[in-house]
Amino acid sequence: MIEIIHSDQRLGEIGTDMLLSKHNTPILVLTNRARWIKTKLENNKVVSANHLELESHLEKLASEYHNKIYSGYNAKVLLLKNPMKKNSTNSEAIKLLIKAGADVKYLASSKETYRLLITENKLFFSYSDSQRHDLVVNKGFYYICPKLNDSKDTLIEYYKKEFYRLFNKGRLLKLNRKGKIVYNDNILMLLYSSLFEISTKDIIITLLGSIIGIILTLLIF
Repeated sequence: MIEIIHSDQRLGEIGTDMLLSKHNTPILVLTNRARWIKTKLENNKVVSANHLELESHLEKLASEYHNKIYSGYNAKVLLLKNPMKKNSTNSEAIKLLIKAGADVKYLASSKETYRLLITENKLFFSYSDSQRHDLVVNKGFYYICPKLNDSKDTLIEYYKKEFYRLFNKGRLLKLNRKGKIVYNDNILMLLYSSLFEISTKDIIITLLGSIIGIILTLLIF
């Protein structure tokens, strides 16, 4: 089944229904600001009972499973807008997601203009018909795959791969002791990954430079 959507109300209904659904696999979310998580967030013109239920559900999980990934809200969320900026309008929504147990990442400099929401058998693709990337989505399609025995649905599998391709490039977010959103990068992991980006030639040059520096220091002193 495919449904073409042109109304804000229907976009909101589908989005919140999927965000409230429970599955064995994570809910995959590619979004600009995750604006439906907090009903008071700027530009939320359409607020329904589902929005209130979703916010209440996440707040309950946040109080029970504070910061424990997958212990509460089973979702992977990739943000395309930085919630750490001082003028960010979505920081409270992202804090709630993290507290509730979602695995939240931020991808800087992404050129993706569409938004995705994927569950086990449903795909919600939305976009804005404006050239401005800061505007909220206003069109999309909703796809529910038929039960084809146990075979995987091609359309959903394609967009899952697209999601993970981007998600793997993102940087994990967490809340620090002061309750602020920060990157969750481990210094040792950053050093480990950076070594693979340095060529053998660069390593040799760096070592030779260090050796020459030591020799000159000994000669001078």
